[in-house]
Amino acid sequence: MMCQGVPFAVCPLLYGGTLTALNKKDGGIRPIACGNTLRRLVGKIVSRRVMAAMGELVRPQQLGYGTPGGAEAVVHATRAFLEEKEETLVVLKLDFKNAFNTVHRNKLLAAARNHLPEYYALVDQMYRHRTELFFGEHVLPSESGVQQGDPLGPLLFCLVTRGLSGAMRARLNAWYLDDFTLGDTVDVVLEDLQSVMRMGSDIGLEFNLAKCEAFVFAEDVADCQEARAAIHQFAPTISFPGPEELSLLGAPLLLEGISTAMDIKTATLRLLASRLGMLPAHQALFILRNCLSTPKVLYMLRCSLAWFRPDKLEAFDEVLRSSVEGITNTAMTPMVWRQATLPVSRGGLGIRKTSELAYPAYLASVHASKDFIAIIAPKADLDEILVAPTHDWCSLTGADAPVAPKRQKDWDTPIAEKGVRSMWEVTSVRDTARLRAVACKESGAWLNALPIPSLGNLLNDNSLRVSVALRFGALVCQPHVCQCGARVNADGQHGLSCQKSAGRPCRHSSMNDIVKRALVTAGVQSILEPTGLDQADGKRPDGLTLAPWKRGKALAWDVTCVDTMADSYIGGSLITAGHASTKAEEKKNTRYQNIMDRVLFGPLAFETFGPWGPETKTLIGEIAEKMKEQTGAKRSLEYLRQRISIEIQRGNATCVFGTHPFSRGLDEVFSILKVKH
Repeated sequence: MMCQGVPFAVCPLLYGGTLTALNKKDGGIRPIACGNTLRRLVGKIVSRRVMAAMGELVRPQQLGYGTPGGAEAVVHATRAFLEEKEETLVVLKLDFKNAFNTVHRNKLLAAARNHLPEYYALVDQMYRHRTELFFGEHVLPSESGVQQGDPLGPLLFCLVTRGLSGAMRARLNAWYLDDFTLGDTVDVVLEDLQSVMRMGSDIGLEFNLAKCEAFVFAEDVADCQEARAAIHQFAPTISFPGPEELSLLGAPLLLEGISTAMDIKTATLRLLASRLGMLPAHQALFILRNCLSTPKVLYMLRCSLAWFRPDKLEAFDEVLRSSVEGITNTAMTPMVWRQATLPVSRGGLGIRKTSELAYPAYLASVHASKDFIAIIAPKADLDEILVAPTHDWCSLTGADAPVAPKRQKDWDTPIAEKGVRSMWEVTSVRDTARLRAVACKESGAWLNALPIPSLGNLLNDNSLRVSVALRFGALVCQPHVCQCGARVNADGQHGLSCQKSAGRPCRHSSMNDIVKRALVTAGVQSILEPTGLDQADGKRPDGLTLAPWKRGKALAWDVTCVDTMADSYIGGSLITAGHASTKAEEKKNTRYQNIMDRVLFGPLAFETFGPWGPETKTLIGEIAEKMKEQTGAKRSLEYLRQRISIEIQRGNATCVFGTHPFSRGLDEVFSILKVKH
């Protein structure tokens, strides 16, 4: 394909695509072309190769390609430009009609020949001749523009509009693909607007003046009205949004607009969260955490002064708290919610509060965009922009600004650590042991697993509720008497160590099955309950490989899952995470020391609250490494860790339910009698 070797007769189909019509907010249609897989793959490869060089070529005006954080830089620079306040300023947001699909292909090919000579043959094949787009039963010929959905489309659009973007005289001249922003005095802006209309038509671009917006900033009302009149005379259909409506690339530019923008985000979250009830709780929680909570608002936090409106951030967080409470069926008391909003690595759910993320997101974004902001808005005082939020962040955390200020994590970590410290100050002995345990890497692996039934990773609603409640020390059940006669408290933890619990044998069997299947994937066959390795006490290991594992010896293993909070372990768990599993490994090694001259023995000790013993980590890591060698899957260890973690949670839930008294249900109501005709 890169050498122009595709037969001409095949090109219309190979470089065509299937159309999907999406609705625009204004009622129009956005045509998205899904091209041939091979064509898209080649486009992605070429784009990756040239992205750095082409990004440097189209800058500083165009930040839509090859510029990490380009959209954020445009927003910050425009806001900094409005802060100048030296004279009457106009910010003009321009919109083109179906820009990607209308640029002239002869101009596009000329730009590719000049700037991408090594890949010109590929571009020529794709856009020299008419291609075919399929929409249902209809075949639409495509003879202009670049396909929306083509991986090379953004680059080609930036190249063909490079001359236009570089011809502007305005002090603020920022492009993000086809979103074009000008800023200067009214005379300069109108002069540039005329140039854009003239030069744009030469390459196939046409203004949609009805969707263009102008914002006039002036200290004097008369000057503001005069500027608006001049713009309106030139373009009567241009709209003039107020300060509360002014936004750029999806982010509010001024303080007045934050309230409206956050209200929209909060309403959207409330609507989407209400629909999650139609899904299994585990899947709903996964979607909420990874798609609908802070990810939905993070871009706005990075681009706007959202930290000025803590009331709106707290309103969003309250909807988030209510959603988590409804999905997990767990009471989110202040302490439980405090832990839930911590990162998974600190024992939380990984659902961060927007009120805590606002400062880290904004500060990291501005620091990462400083070089571009300085180019787009040379008069911007970046130190002045950063001084207030930095001071507030330092006061909030009691820490100094991070050495690597471009990384949001470095700004967020001190806030998370402060939350962790606040919890440690009010915890009991058992809570301290629990917090240490759930902060281990292995303890939170189940939260990152894809909740797909066919993978064995989907917890049912009750199991998810118990898993969340145990992790956060929330109410698990009402106090009652276990079948063994012991008293079960509201935390439900008695079932995790009860010798009569039905969940322990099931979990033991399931975890051995996981280890055996992992070994099969690693190319090593094994058997469970092997004969010939019996101990004097009649005990034998859970499994044995049929081929040598290392040094000519087979591997024998034995699985156990001990309770982190058991009376015999609680003292050590209070001091060190993983104490119970470490002690369990030592017991296994002592028990099976008589067979160690014949086989390699590996204890596999896990804890109910998640930690693994050190020898367990090593052995599981070795198995995962062999899995990676066999399958090529680089994340083999992560997947195996998640699968084991899910089984621990499922076993915990079964153990908790095993303390409930037995009662008959209405099973007979659902019996179906087969009537013979």
